[in-house]
Amino acid sequence: MEDFFDNELGKKFLALVKASFKVSDLIPDLVLREKIKHQALEVYKTFLIDSKNQSLLLKEIDILNHYFYLGGHLNVIKEEHLKQLQNGFL
Repeated sequence: MEDFFDNELGKKFLALVKASFKVSDLIPDLVLREKIKHQALEVYKTFLIDSKNQSLLLKEIDILNHYFYLGGHLNVIKEEHLKQLQNGFL
């Protein structure tokens, strides 16, 4: 099996997923925290299993981005964290 994280794009992607988990740990709202973690895992899973299906990967990233947006709107995610994550995934 090919190691997806053996190149720069894979390493950057893995770092973004890890950052999503770290930021979600700071969210006091347990429901939103778990939604973000679940969606980060969906993005990770799609990247590993179906990386050729770019439209599905973009859909999963878009859903995660909307959770980040909601967290920012509710002021449970710091603005600088929000911008870094959104810029990284986009």
